Amino acid sequence: MDDPTDSERQEWQQQGDLVIQKFEYLISKWDEDDEEPLQTSPRNHPMSAELIQSKKALFQRLCKSLLPLLHTKIEHLKQSLDPTELRKAPESQLKLVLDIQSEVDRTMDQIDSAQEEICQGACSPTQSDDSDLKELKSYRLYVLKSSIKANLMPLICDGFDKYVGLIQQLNLSTETFQGEPDISAAQKQVDAYTSYVYEEIDLTISLPRVCDFANIKHLWHDIVPAIDLALKDFLGLIKETEKQPVVCPNYNPNDPSIPVLIQVIPIVKLSRLFFNKLSCHPLDEGIFVRFSDLPSSQMEALGEMPHKFLRLLADVCALLKHSSVGRADITVHRLNVLVESLESSFHRCFNVADYFINQILDTLGSSIQNYLKTWFANWYTSFNLAISNLMKAVESYEYKLCECSDCS
Repeated sequence: MDDPTDSERQEWQQQGDLVIQKFEYLISKWDEDDEEPLQTSPRNHPMSAELIQSKKALFQRLCKSLLPLLHTKIEHLKQSLDPTELRKAPESQLKLVLDIQSEVDRTMDQIDSAQEEICQGACSPTQSDDSDLKELKSYRLYVLKSSIKANLMPLICDGFDKYVGLIQQLNLSTETFQGEPDISAAQKQVDAYTSYVYEEIDLTISLPRVCDFANIKHLWHDIVPAIDLALKDFLGLIKETEKQPVVCPNYNPNDPSIPVLIQVIPIVKLSRLFFNKLSCHPLDEGIFVRFSDLPSSQMEALGEMPHKFLRLLADVCALLKHSSVGRADITVHRLNVLVESLESSFHRCFNVADYFINQILDTLGSSIQNYLKTWFANWYTSFNLAISNLMKAVESYEYKLCECSDCS
């Protein structure tokens, strides 16, 4: 376009300010607080046949109509914010963006309302009497709710934030971009986040038609890298503890935390193997029946274990990092509680994994099943040994005080 007059620039920058304000409103509305637990509700009474059919119909509408519509609206939003088009006709293009923002917001409202109605009174991940409800099992609905509220909506909001930066860098707003402008890099970020959103929408659309095992694994985002970070924390704590200053030159025993930390390392590595094996081929979608006989409570035991495991590791790490001579007995008690929780949780996980291995479709033959049974049996033996060694290290946890004349 020709060089704009000051009044033209002011007019479209006002439009740009409105677009940014709308994005900020959408972010505040839809970006869930990571610290807030996902609200779930148990099913206290059996669902009537009519209610089941109503939820199934709404589930179909959500996945076949509303989520694809959101995909389309996000695509329209991306096209309307193309830098080339914005430079050509900034005022009209920004007005178009405002209209599409409202359409996106309305579609997100419809999706949120639909998932709330589907999950209402039937979304407790620990339900123990719903093995016959197929796609309406409480844990599957919990996964649906989590996918939309904790994954998809925040990801869309991250994309909105990238759009704000792009508009600022194009000088289409009175707001100043904080940093060195790089429109090409900003556009690449927008493209990347839009691709992530498309992928998350497609994954959410697939939830009702994929098997129970795929639903269980759906929320395992970046679990192996997270375990690797936990391992790094434990190795770092060992080094940090070893470098602590010597209190008395006559007496320098090892900190009792070190043997415990050393025995935690094999468990972290074994957990990495466990979740990696469950996440990869041959344990993929095509080898299982769609609906298992497991209730939600057993699906939850495996599905939520990666997150529970990481919390347990963080608790162990914090406990040992802040242990002291005067609190050794408290430390031992808390360590025992954490280790017992770790052992029992993985025991339940192993039983659920074993169930699914036994459910592998007969058409695939027995070779895959036998291979997996052998692998997990060997893993379980190694895990039990690692737990036993950790328990022995905890039992030996004791601060030995110096008895020399200088310290007595």
